[in-house]
Amino acid sequence: MSNPLSKNAKDKPATLKDVARLAGVTHSTVSRVINHPELVNPTTREKIWQCIRELDYHPNPFARGLQTSLSRTIALVVPNITNLAFANFARGVQSSLEQNEPYGLIIASSDEDCIKEKSICLMLRQHWVDGVIFVSSAGGIPPIELLPEKMPKVLVERTCKLDNIDTYLLDLDDGIKKACEHLHGLGHGKIAIILGDATSITSKERLKSFKKALALLGLPSRNDYIEKGMWTSWNAKEAMIRLLKSEEPPTAVFAITDTMAMGAIAGAWELGLKVPEDVSVIGFNNEPGSAEYNPPLTTLDTSSFEMGRDAAETLLRRLGEPERPSVEIMYSTKLLVRSSTAPPKRC
Repeated sequence: MSNPLSKNAKDKPATLKDVARLAGVTHSTVSRVINHPELVNPTTREKIWQCIRELDYHPNPFARGLQTSLSRTIALVVPNITNLAFANFARGVQSSLEQNEPYGLIIASSDEDCIKEKSICLMLRQHWVDGVIFVSSAGGIPPIELLPEKMPKVLVERTCKLDNIDTYLLDLDDGIKKACEHLHGLGHGKIAIILGDATSITSKERLKSFKKALALLGLPSRNDYIEKGMWTSWNAKEAMIRLLKSEEPPTAVFAITDTMAMGAIAGAWELGLKVPEDVSVIGFNNEPGSAEYNPPLTTLDTSSFEMGRDAAETLLRRLGEPERPSVEIMYSTKLLVRSSTAPPKRC
């Protein structure tokens, strides 16, 4: 077929009208071939598809969104895009979106900054996403008032009693209690904790559960056993060095992410100490690489892949059923005992 638009096609992407002009049909007929091919005569349909291939035409998802009111794009907002704690969760979200007719995924990082989180919400409002999943919002409840009221929203690790807001939570008290019971059962009485940013909601909630667990075991909660790792392995290494250089160093350390637990192990090595012979280390999240680390890391598995998958499926269901009652799902954690914990060294 002769293509009078070939020169133009090289200069800019072909449009639906270009296809209609080449095929000698109306643009509405081309649209029907793309969206409802069963309504078009087979001969006409094949002719139009031939023109589509010749012009290398690709439907504009935003133009289609004007007709369907859907952009087929979901946003995932996390506190720190470099933190491996969110890698499995994001994989779960992606897996769900791929299985439910391909949806695009936008990932944004708030860096635990409330002002930046507001900017992200304003950006998402302007770019017209179909729904948003917030993980561990910087200020507790994210600024959802900046988003369209009817836009589906899912909160992860944050409670919210507003209508039409679905929430996914971790049973932190039970999970951290399992970690502390494991260490106490091995004989540890001096247990320290390495937080992220101590001012963040996530750190505060995990510290609260840690103190509850120690109290149930009859162990003291010591301020000198609370350190900040600022979510990075390097800062956690420095935090571990401070703990182990103290007058009465702990015999076990609980880091609230695996990334920081790995940094803590590096800190012990830098001082010439061995894990777990000289100090036990336990992590949180069962992040990628924790099982292959040296030593393999004892950690709490939070089922983050499954949670990400389920959160995305819940969001997509709300797109189809906007008036259904909100759900609040609580996930338990599983203690994975590996080689980074052992009984304390006897003096």
